Amino acid sequence: TGTYVAQHCSAPHSRGRCEPCTKGEGYTAHENGLEECLPCRECKEDQITLRPCTLTHDTECQCKQGYFCPAEGCEICQRCS
Repeated sequence: TGTYVAQHCSAPHSRGRCEPCTKGEGYTAHENGLEECLPCRECKEDQITLRPCTLTHDTECQCKQGYFCPAEGCEICQRCS
């Protein structure tokens, strides 16, 4: 976790090389075979950052006061009426 595959295995039973993600730019939450880290989410203008992106967790965002998330994933915050 927190790494990506920088160099794949070159022979059977050999080890590849993993490199850490760049803090604040990318993350991986699980062991993986990805060739690059997943990009960190950026909170939108109508959201606040609950938890910043780390090497192993994506950014967690929440709607600002007076707004709510109408669906899972919170892509769009709606104003409370």
